[in-house]
Parts: sequence; structure tokens; C-alpha cells
Amino acid sequence: MNRQVHLLKQGAIVSLDAPGFGLGAVYADWRPVEYDALSQGDIADAVVVSGNCPFFDIVFASGLVMPMVSAHVLSCGPWLISGDMLSQEELRGWMDEAATLRRAKDAEGFTVTQERADAVARLKADPAYAHLSPVKERTDYAAASANIRKELRKRFAGTKFSVQLTMHAVAQISWRGGPSLAEVKSATVAFQSARKVGEGVDTRNTDTAFNEAFGGLEYLSYTRAEV
Repeated sequence: MNRQVHLLKQGAIVSLDAPGFGLGAVYADWRPVEYDALSQGDIADAVVVSGNCPFFDIVFASGLVMPMVSAHVLSCGPWLISGDMLSQEELRGWMDEAATLRRAKDAEGFTVTQERADAVARLKADPAYAHLSPVKERTDYAAASANIRKELRKRFAGTKFSVQLTMHAVAQISWRGGPSLAEVKSATVAFQSARKVGEGVDTRNTDTAFNEAFGGLEYLSYTRAEV
């Protein structure tokens, strides 16, 4: 392991060749007492950790922070150590920027979460969905299947449907005569939480507010028999 990495101090400039990171600096280090290259002064200023490898907290000029990066990691790959140092004033500026970014992300996350909660509450209170039962757990697939039956019964009152869970989060919808395949798919598409990604066969689970309110299944398959 590169000895230069072991001896990094607060303010030491490093860089990470990865999107969003770039230029960074050490703002804290965590050193094992058994590492014999450390002086008594180093030990006095360090936090003791187990093992024989020091760890470093890195703050980046972009405002990102990466805690507990081991000396092993800093010694290889996309990391570079410049040998230069930030002044304490510059380091404080980077730390202030990181704190500002963190507060903004926390606020954004709270806003998104609150907006989703409000959307779910509106759906549950909407008279248009009074025939559906709100789910207590998002993973209650039996409740989601029951809501699909209720939706189909409301949309196509003269047709008997079978909605069977065939495996985890997958349901088979079967019926004879009556509405077309396209009509039934249109009536139940809101209950399918897995969406196709790109042009291939890959899918991604993308829960909506509707799924949180009334349930959802990753996949729905359909079988229509002629009368």
C-alpha cells in the first residue's frame, strides 16, 4: 500500500475520477493505534479504529461527501493524491457547501415524500374510487387482486372474471366473452407496477400513488376465451 496514503492529513487534496466527484480533500481521519508510522501527536488527534488500515472522510468541491474511505481504496483505481493541501479556510468553505447541499436534498426529499402522501390521501378520498379498498401494506398482493376484481366488476358488470395470484406479485386475469383484451388491460393497467424500460425486455418497478393507495402487482397476464 502507498505509504503516502497512510500519512494523509486534514486538508490533503485528492481526486476521484467519477461523475459528480472530481477534486476532493480529507476533512477527517480515523487511524488504528497499532500503525507504527504514526507519531504520538498523530495518535492524540486521531479517532481509534480497529485493524491496521486508516480511514479518511473526503469532502468534494462539488459538495458531495464520502465518509470512511479506506487507505486501501485510496491507493488504487480512480483515486489520485496530488500532494497539495487546502487551507483551513478553503476546507471550511467546502464543508459549508456540502452542508448546504445536504440540507437542500433533505428538504427536496421531504417535499417529494409529502407530495406523494398528499396524492395517496386524495385518491383514497376520491368518490370515483369508493368501490376500492385502501391497502394497509403495499405488499398485500391479495388485497390488490381483490381490488382488481372490484374494478372489473364495476366496469363490466355482465362478465365474470377470475383474478388469481399465480406467484409472488403476479396475477392471471381470465374471462369468457364480453369485453375485449384491450378493454380489460385499459381497466387494470393502473394496478401494474412494473413498467417496461427501453426497447428490450427489462422492466422496472415504478410504484405510483395509486399503487400505494389501492395496491399493485408487478405483472398481470390475461386470458380471454370466446363464448
